[in-house]
Amino acid sequence: MLLFVSNVALAAETPIDKEKALVVKLSVDNSKVAPGQQVNVNLLIATPSYFVDSAEFNLPVVDNALVVNESTYRASGSTMIDGKRYSSQRWSFQIYPNQPGVYSIPPMRVTAFVADDEGKPVAVTKKIQGVVLVAMQPSAMGNSKHYLVSNDVKISDDWSISNSDIKFNDYDSTNNKIQLGAGDIIERTLQIKASKTSRLTIPSTQFIVPEGVSLMLSEPELESHYNRGNSYATISQHISYSIDEPGQYNLGGETITWWDPVKKIIQQQLLVGKQIDAGGIPWQSIWLIVAGAMLVVIILFLYKYWQPTLYSYKQHLLTMLNGSRAKQISLYYQKLDSNAKQPQAQLCALNGKPFETANEMLKALYGNVKPWPNLSRRIRLYCQCSKRK
Repeated sequence: MLLFVSNVALAAETPIDKEKALVVKLSVDNSKVAPGQQVNVNLLIATPSYFVDSAEFNLPVVDNALVVNESTYRASGSTMIDGKRYSSQRWSFQIYPNQPGVYSIPPMRVTAFVADDEGKPVAVTKKIQGVVLVAMQPSAMGNSKHYLVSNDVKISDDWSISNSDIKFNDYDSTNNKIQLGAGDIIERTLQIKASKTSRLTIPSTQFIVPEGVSLMLSEPELESHYNRGNSYATISQHISYSIDEPGQYNLGGETITWWDPVKKIIQQQLLVGKQIDAGGIPWQSIWLIVAGAMLVVIILFLYKYWQPTLYSYKQHLLTMLNGSRAKQISLYYQKLDSNAKQPQAQLCALNGKPFETANEMLKALYGNVKPWPNLSRRIRLYCQCSKRK
């Protein structure tokens, strides 16, 4: 790709000190970057004479990297070199590494058109050495590829209903769900604006589409803006959702992720989702209610039919305690068996030695957690007692 082609018909080979006639320097603003991060390559061309036309050079070819010239702007002026004032031209182009690795910008040839001592245009060509870049994958991004790299990202997400004056905000302020019907169309415009990047490096967004809804995507609109080192790019995507069948739908809610090379952190923004009520049966809500009811029934069943009697506790405890207290525990439980549905009430009603014996007995089995076992402990104990019968 040839940049700034300029044919100077009068340029000719005349006696001139080419080394002194042209000074060329190549530099980059950052030699260690993340994959997809913008690298500005700055080219300074200077002469002790003056320029009669724009310089010419070819963009280098770098493997596994995007090389673009975001702007054809040339900054003309002057600069001091070794205490002498030179006329200068400043150019820039951008490189975006596609993956982790070492990248080498090969040597370049620059041709400038300067005036000799007689003021005649002379074409002077000079070769400059290349530069090495290193792209390293941020650990926070894991194995992600082709992600957005920017230190400033702004996202706008606008929704509307086709052929309707009613806005989504009108619904959102009064009701969580938007009442629509089969055949209705929802319009959406998503725009992502990111600084220090190119329109060619912004990845596309994967949109969430539930069954029963059709998605129509327009061709994305891409723009890049570059002005003296300040750059940003935008991608605008128009989306249309068509409600094909009655139902309850959740649209939107995507997550936009990017790497911030300035703060060295991963950034995310969750887009606002929209709940659509297009009639039909809300099966998701029904299944949640049914599942909750079944859970309550199971808990009541376990509590009513798996709760062991005090006599079953006694049989198990007698296997753990022996000696003179075994007889006291047996007599104690004989008194409680008559009202086994309320053992805690019986415990509180008793006092004296039987109560102390019961506490010691329960602590021996259950520790100091509770004076009476909870439901899960009762179930385990019931199973143990059943095996012993």
